[in-house]
Amino acid sequence: MANKPSVVIIKGDGIGEEVIDATLDAFPEIIDDLNINFINTGILRYNKDGIFFSEFEIQLLNNATAFFIGAFTTPPLLSGNLQSIISFLRNNFKLAINLRPFISIENISKANFNIILFRQNTEC
Repeated sequence: MANKPSVVIIKGDGIGEEVIDATLDAFPEIIDDLNINFINTGILRYNKDGIFFSEFEIQLLNNATAFFIGAFTTPPLLSGNLQSIISFLRNNFKLAINLRPFISIENISKANFNIILFRQNTEC
């Protein structure tokens, strides 16, 4: 593939790391079709370095075709103008809607359903 889509993967922390690793393991065939950059951020990085993202990492995000993110720990008391990681991403990249599809899986789900939840992300 000549122009591979640029995807930034942010594992997050806690279960976020496990979920991203398991997802990447489940879809190894797509990895070669993407230009992937990993960003290591989360509460441990913030506690150590006082930042969630470096200027270089923000540039990676600005130039990315897509982000793939895991779960993050949000500090309970953020001082000053500091935003949580997810609020930063939602507001700076105008990620207004979070789509969450749910479909039945034969022999696993109890009901036959196909639902898409639309969560508004950028207000309050």
